[in-house]
Amino acid sequence: MKYDGPKSVVIRSFLAAGLSLLVYPNTSSSSDFGTTGFVKMPSARMPGDGSLVSTISRDVAADIFNITFQATPWLETTFRYSIFNPRKLANSKDSERDRSYEAKLMLTQEGRVIPQIAVGVRDILGTGLWEGEYVVASKKIDAIDFGLGIGWGRYSSRMTFANPLATLDSAFELRPSGRKSGGRFGGESRSKSYFRGEVGVFGGASINFPSLRSKFVIEFSSDNYS
Repeated sequence: MKYDGPKSVVIRSFLAAGLSLLVYPNTSSSSDFGTTGFVKMPSARMPGDGSLVSTISRDVAADIFNITFQATPWLETTFRYSIFNPRKLANSKDSERDRSYEAKLMLTQEGRVIPQIAVGVRDILGTGLWEGEYVVASKKIDAIDFGLGIGWGRYSSRMTFANPLATLDSAFELRPSGRKSGGRFGGESRSKSYFRGEVGVFGGASINFPSLRSKFVIEFSSDNYS
């Protein structure tokens, strides 16, 4: 989404994309995109098996409606509907409506040394407006749950580096741009863009306060939302 409006709008968008702080109830928290995570970025955590969670996120860039279902102990799926530029900000240029589907697969469970690791694809069948793939690890130390991940697509909008998968195949070096990364319609696959292009780094941490029944969340987002 592109803004040509007042500086205050640009600043708010930048802050939303960078360092974010929130306080949640002391439960497994959903990100703005419905998946279990921090504020906007995902973690490797999963809700309880069979969980069904509905969330709504209202932001300056988009309102996002999510339904997340924990299909198995190791697979989290999210159906999403997004309304871009919901407040019709002055001088903004976006009136998109988008449906997307996301899946996050747990690769390893957390052990004494090994973190919990998950891989996910956002916008599996979609236009590519929210396109992105990621690998993220979570490790709990006392009351703090840390998360660190690398991502492609929208997850690589800032502080990027070369794709390590390019050592296996040079086809991973470049990623289709714009609409070429996804289908024209929400039901079309964009598999040709999976895990391609440069890589960005994101991370976060959540701190539990059982006596207050609250959770303090901080993250760094690798999406600049431009």
